[in-house]
Amino acid sequence: MLASDAGVPPRSARVGVRISVTDVDDSSARFQRSNYVFSVRENQPRDTAVGRVRAADADQVPFSDVVYALDRITGYDANGSVVAVSETAFSVDSSSGSIVTSYPLDRETVSGYRIDVTATSTIAGSISTATATVVVNVVDLNDNAPVFLFPTETETADGGGEDNPVIVSLSADIGDVVATISATDSDASANGQLVYSITGTKPNSARSLFTLDRVSGKLVVARKLPGVGVVRMQLAATDGGEVLSEVDRLTSSSTLVVNVVGGRDRPLRRVENDSLMSALASQHLAVVLTATLLYHDTQATHLLYVVAADSDPADRKSSPRPSP
Repeated sequence: MLASDAGVPPRSARVGVRISVTDVDDSSARFQRSNYVFSVRENQPRDTAVGRVRAADADQVPFSDVVYALDRITGYDANGSVVAVSETAFSVDSSSGSIVTSYPLDRETVSGYRIDVTATSTIAGSISTATATVVVNVVDLNDNAPVFLFPTETETADGGGEDNPVIVSLSADIGDVVATISATDSDASANGQLVYSITGTKPNSARSLFTLDRVSGKLVVARKLPGVGVVRMQLAATDGGEVLSEVDRLTSSSTLVVNVVGGRDRPLRRVENDSLMSALASQHLAVVLTATLLYHDTQATHLLYVVAADSDPADRKSSPRPSP
């Protein structure tokens, strides 16, 4: 500040003046960002750090204090549908804004969370609150082994499967699909991608009879089947696709029973004419029987019975059929 008189010459004096502006509580808390996205791996212990939100009040102490709190937590499954979650899944430090887990998270149950975080301060003696949205993505770990859908575990739990075998005709051609092996894995991405394999057969000589597509699970005939019988096939479903190392993969086993039966590769024939008897006999397709019908002790007529049979000796069946 300058002060001067009216003399000749004028004289003046200068002095510095400091003006202090006293703060009043006229600002509210504001988040640095309105949306935050964090990731945390599943199965981690309690108090695992998720991330930190930040809000500030432009006022000076004591009007600049900010208090953080969790307002609402919403959970979502892998399809984006809302699922019920505990309101205590996470906690936030009231003074620093650091968010931590309250217990180990399971991605297969809840794959993501939306958290509304509040920052509260005062303004002119009244409470002022700001809100930010925090998205927490739960990162998948390979913690679930494959589960067979076919053959099911209940079919092979007792080492059985004979009560519900896959029936294959002895006359099946090479490349014919016998069955489609299927399994599921609740993990995500490569952790849930499955490959199939045959780990063994009983008898061992049957190992080369069938091949299994690693990806589709289609079991096909690999060579001409040598004969009828039962093959017990040990199967494996392994997760990790072609990405994970062997040490990180999980494998489940199941057993498929394949029953190779005699095939009907020759049609059955019906004979209605006696003149075909010689042809039938030469082909071993049927036996023709004649019987005399007596009616009141009088010979009246003849009935022709044709007995048709499958030519495969392993599955020979016959049934009489009258022919007029």
